[in-house]
Amino acid sequence: MDKRAFFHIGPNILAFIAPLWRSVYSQLNSLGSMPPSVSLLHISTLLDRCVLLLLCNSFPYLHEVEAAGLLTDLTNKTQVLFESLNAALAAKTLDEDDDVTVKMRKSIRKLLKYTLTVQGKHPLGFYSCLSGMVGLCHHILLQSLVPEFRVQSLSFINAVLSSPAYRSNVNGYQQKPSEAATHAQQQFSSFFTADRVKHLFEYLCTNGLPLTDEELDTWRANPESLVDEDEDGVGALDEAIDLRVVAEQSVVQLSAHFSDVCLPILSFLFQQCNTNAQQVDFRDPAHKSQMLLQDAMLQALGLCAEMLSSHIPADSIVSLLSQLVGSHVVLQRRTAVVLMKWIEYTPEPLYLTILQILTALISVDDLIVRVSVIQALRKFFFKVENPELFYQLQESIFPLLFDMLTKISSSTIQWQIVNMSLLLIEKADFKFSSTVSNCLHMLVTVWHNADKRSTNGNLDREELGEMLKTAVLDLLKSLTFALVSSAEAKVGDNQLVNRFTMLDVDQFNGFVAVALPLVDFALTSSSVIMMESGLQQWLLLLRYAPNMTPAWDAFLQKHIGIMASDNVDNLASTFDILEEYVLLGGPDLIYKHAQPIVWYLESLLKPSTDADGQVTQGQDRVVRGQRTLVRILDHCCRSMPAAWVFTNLQNAIRQLVMMFLNGQAKAIGHTNTMRCFARLILSDMSSFFNLLSSSQINTELFLNHWVNLFDDVAGAYDQKIVALSFISMLRVLFPVLQTSLSDVLRLCCNVIIREIDAVDDPRKKAMRNLFDSLKRAAKLTIPDSERRTMAYNSDPLRQVDIVNSLANCLQEVANSQSISVQHLLSAIDPTLQQQVIQLLSRGAAQ
Repeated sequence: MDKRAFFHIGPNILAFIAPLWRSVYSQLNSLGSMPPSVSLLHISTLLDRCVLLLLCNSFPYLHEVEAAGLLTDLTNKTQVLFESLNAALAAKTLDEDDDVTVKMRKSIRKLLKYTLTVQGKHPLGFYSCLSGMVGLCHHILLQSLVPEFRVQSLSFINAVLSSPAYRSNVNGYQQKPSEAATHAQQQFSSFFTADRVKHLFEYLCTNGLPLTDEELDTWRANPESLVDEDEDGVGALDEAIDLRVVAEQSVVQLSAHFSDVCLPILSFLFQQCNTNAQQVDFRDPAHKSQMLLQDAMLQALGLCAEMLSSHIPADSIVSLLSQLVGSHVVLQRRTAVVLMKWIEYTPEPLYLTILQILTALISVDDLIVRVSVIQALRKFFFKVENPELFYQLQESIFPLLFDMLTKISSSTIQWQIVNMSLLLIEKADFKFSSTVSNCLHMLVTVWHNADKRSTNGNLDREELGEMLKTAVLDLLKSLTFALVSSAEAKVGDNQLVNRFTMLDVDQFNGFVAVALPLVDFALTSSSVIMMESGLQQWLLLLRYAPNMTPAWDAFLQKHIGIMASDNVDNLASTFDILEEYVLLGGPDLIYKHAQPIVWYLESLLKPSTDADGQVTQGQDRVVRGQRTLVRILDHCCRSMPAAWVFTNLQNAIRQLVMMFLNGQAKAIGHTNTMRCFARLILSDMSSFFNLLSSSQINTELFLNHWVNLFDDVAGAYDQKIVALSFISMLRVLFPVLQTSLSDVLRLCCNVIIREIDAVDDPRKKAMRNLFDSLKRAAKLTIPDSERRTMAYNSDPLRQVDIVNSLANCLQEVANSQSISVQHLLSAIDPTLQQQVIQLLSRGAAQ
């Protein structure tokens, strides 16, 4: 039902039910100390629920209607039932399992629950009875024999403390100050006096925060059940009992709103913790109660770290915690948790001490202690920036982290450990110690057992297993960077040498032998995220691969089908992988995998369709396909015979030409497309134009369109290739290109000027070469960059003398027309004519 409509009928329903509810309440009140019947309690509970739900949902602003009397009666009824049950349980006139006891507990529990719901939605509705309800909850907290009542009553107190409606300096619940707000604030102040706040705070620190015997037994018997990460990273040991969760929240709220009252208490607790740490051996079972109290007091110091940071020096807290490193495991764990809370407020000179404490604690043979240390270290890592420090940490921390992986069955904890390891490598700037091989072996074990691990209850086993596997792949990626970084470190930052020669090839190949099976599993996964991670790791390993091996070849043969995947997001990765294989394997690889490569290239320019033929990934896929196709064609033209290219790739070339003429190549940049066409023409002009003719593409239209886009070609290298292709075409297609002679010669002049300038000024050439080298080094990795540099330097077109090529071409064209070169050039602009003659003369002289 619509909320506004319910606002109209809800008050009428409440007016009808309220008398019935009061009648039942009167019957219960008249019984005195006698227990009510089960049937009466059943009716009472149903009416309670109806009244409280109507109060919660029937009014937009409960404080604007006459509901205070009803809320007061609800408070009184809760008190009557509680006193009756508590007295009966104390006197043992009722057993825990009696039907009446069960019904009374349910009735009180529902009353407390629904009252909390009303308070959350209409805090000002309690403007005249807030003090009474909070007082009742305070009484229940201190006196109840039923633990769940203490939890619910403290939840109500905490909700009141956290609500801004009861504080005079906050007015977020009405457009203007109201009488209800004033009354509610007075009620709040009348209850939370200094003495009452002091008593409540002390009670929570000494009774609400300590661990229970049941938790200690579980700690020893099944520690993994107590470990799970919450949003603050504290760990679920503090969430096992709901009372402690609410007690923690209440301690924080009280210290925030009544700091003048709580600060002396916390200062006393700090002094007491110091004294106990020096005088008490907490490992002695005889001091168990003192140990639990010490743990609770330390927890309070951690919860109130923000407030205490301006009153207690951080070095005093760190000094206190350092005394507990060799103490009971409960206090060792608490030391890590408190450090995590205080890290944000500690100055840099204390970082080393904190790190020494945490590294000592992570060696403790206790799962819960170690997990708490991991969470503290993670926060420490995010705060500190010192790569050398993190590099030194790896030798001591990594063996312990991966030792934990072999001893636990929870995927949640394993996921934390793997991500912690990843963070440690990243913070060390991907410098890695000699433990890579050991880590890899353990990662394989984690991967294989991921689907068998226990869950945390929030995710199913499959989802958690995939999360863990993805984290393993991310760590694998960092280990790859770290492995190669170790080779770079041997060289030095300022030495311009071939760093690839420093890579230990045997070590890298051993790394690949373990990593590839994990990538194989990822690529066959149904998870999109995992497949993307697998493709990225495959590409990364290829870029660092020193040479082509049978393992790499077999892996491509197995997964080349992924290249034509309909997932447009994977297109860039799959192309980069294929390009790396071409660079790594050369013509032999293309020959061996010709059929799937051709199939892949032809599929690039086809929009993806579903089973009904509807386009699912259209233009975006085609644009990425164009970009991929022109780069692969560029590689093929360099390394493969022209006959192979035009025989196997004619369909892909034909599609690319059509898209170029239709203006669809603009999205990927004309430079790449025109360079691709230039290479095809230079490799076999006759086959290229025969392909145009067989496809019914007008040659003159194609050339005119190409000439019109001359100015869009960027980069001297690309301009030279395009210029050389036109020089070649002038010899054969002069009648077609005669009208475009000026444009062709202008392009050639620009290229010649650049080359002559580089020869005339060696410094300019050196600076350009250095700039190009730095630019490539910034974008590419090694040995990938070495292979690309070799491919670039070995390109025969770079060595072609464009001046002689142009001069010979003009002479051949003039001879074919039975005219002189001067007469041939007379048809162009005189200024351009003079420039051409001068450049040809300078080039010939050099």
